[in-house]
Amino acid sequence: MDSPYTLNRGPNTGEEQRLDTQHYNMWMPVAKHLLPPHIFGHLMELDHPPAIADLATGTGIWLRDLATKLPSNARLDGYDYDASKFTQASQLPDNVRLFPGDILKPFHEQLREQYDVIHVRMLLLGLKADQWAEAARNIKTLLRPGGWLVWEDLGHSGITCVPITKEFTLWNNAELRAPTRLLSQVQESGYVDCHENVYHSFGLAENLRKITGQLLMTGARQILKGLLDKTESTVINSHGEADAIVDKIISDIETDRCVVGFFIHVITGQIETKGRGKN
Repeated sequence: MDSPYTLNRGPNTGEEQRLDTQHYNMWMPVAKHLLPPHIFGHLMELDHPPAIADLATGTGIWLRDLATKLPSNARLDGYDYDASKFTQASQLPDNVRLFPGDILKPFHEQLREQYDVIHVRMLLLGLKADQWAEAARNIKTLLRPGGWLVWEDLGHSGITCVPITKEFTLWNNAELRAPTRLLSQVQESGYVDCHENVYHSFGLAENLRKITGQLLMTGARQILKGLLDKTESTVINSHGEADAIVDKIISDIETDRCVVGFFIHVITGQIETKGRGKN
C-alpha cells in the first residue's frame, strides 16, 4: 500500500510485535504514565463515560493498556491510515474499536467534538514538516470543549549515542528531522493551558537502558528503509546497508561500546471550555 507516512514504507515483517514490545519495554519505562496524571484525573471526574481516541494507533496497544485502567463503559477508539496492523477485534477489550482514519484528512462530521482526550504518539517521525499544521487542525475537530490533546514524541534532537559512532552518525544524518517547535505548533493551533514535559532513558538501570536503546534502533531500521522507499535518503543506498548500520549500532550497545538513549517530549493542550476566556 502506498503511504505518505515514512514508518509505513519499510518492510512490515514483525512490525506488529515490534510496536507492542516498544510500548511496554521502551516507551513506558521512560514516560511512566499512559496519560499525565492530571488528565487521567480529569477523565475520572467527568459526568459521562470518558471517550478517548488514539491516532496513528498501530496495533491499538496503547488503548488496550488504557482499557485496564478505565471503567468498562469508557469509549476507546483507535484510528490509523494502515489498518493492516490492527489487532483482531476478537482479541480486543469489548470497549476498544479500531477504524481506518487518515490524520491528514478531515475526519467525518459525525466525529466532531466526540472525544475528551486525543492521544498521539511518535507521529513526527511519520510526517513531513509541512503536514504538522494540517494534522493539528484535524485533531482539534475531534475534541469536546475542555478536552485534552496528549502528544508524545521524540525526534532527531532527542536521540543520541555516547560516544558518537560512525554508524550512528550515518543513521542520524538519514533520519527525518523532527521539529523542535511542537509546543509552539500546538499553541498556534488554538489550544490553551499548553505544557511540555521531557523524560529520558539515560537514568534507567543499565540492563533496561540497553533494552530501550536496542528497541529504539529496531524502529530506526524501519525509518531508514521507509526513507529509501520514498527516495528521500541521500546517505543510505540499500536495505542491506540500512540493516548493516542498525545491526552494528545494536551490537555496540550490547558490548558497551556506546549508550544510545532518547528523550520523550509530552505536549499537552486543552480545548477552551465554552464561555471561558483564553489564558
